[in-house]
Amino acid sequence: MGSRAPLNRAFFAQSKFFLRALTLTHCFFLSFTQTDTMKFLKYGGMGLLLVLLLIQLYPYGRDHNNPPVQASVAWDSPETEALFGRACADCHSHETVWPWYSHVAPVSWLVQNDVEEGREQFNISLPAGQQGEAEEAAEKVQEGEMPLKVYLPTHPEARLSKEEQARLVAGLEATFAASGH
Repeated sequence: MGSRAPLNRAFFAQSKFFLRALTLTHCFFLSFTQTDTMKFLKYGGMGLLLVLLLIQLYPYGRDHNNPPVQASVAWDSPETEALFGRACADCHSHETVWPWYSHVAPVSWLVQNDVEEGREQFNISLPAGQQGEAEEAAEKVQEGEMPLKVYLPTHPEARLSKEEQARLVAGLEATFAASGH
C-alpha cells in the first residue's frame, strides 16, 4: 500500500504539469490576434522563401551530365525496348531525360538520388557483366515496385497496364537471359 501512494502522487503531479502546459499553450494560441497571425504568416513565408533560395546554392542534384553509353542492348523485340524506354530508361541508363524540376532543390536532390540508385542497381548503358541485376529488375517490375510510384505523377507515360507489365517482364527475362545475366 505504501508503494502505491508515491506512484499515484507522481502520476498526479505529472498530469497536473501536462494540464498546465496544455492550458498555457491553448492560451498562447488564443492570444494571437488576426494581426499577429498575419505577421506570423508573412515572416514565416519570407523565412521559408529565404531557405528555399539558399538551398539552391547547394550543388548536389544539378550535375545532369549523362555519362557516355558504353554498350547497347540486343533487345528481344522492339516492344521490350520501347516499354523499357518509357518506364525505366530515365533511371536505369545513361540516357536520362532531366525535366525542369530536376534543377530546383530540394526536388533535384531526390531526382539525382533516384537516378544514382537506379543506375547502381541496373544500368543498360554499361557492358554486359557490369549492368547489374537484370533478374531482379524483372522481378521488381512484376511485383509492381518499378517504376517507382513517386515517378509516375510526373511521367504518366511510364504507367504500365498489367499486359504491358507482363510483356516487359517477359522481354527483360528473354533479353538478359540471352546475354547471360
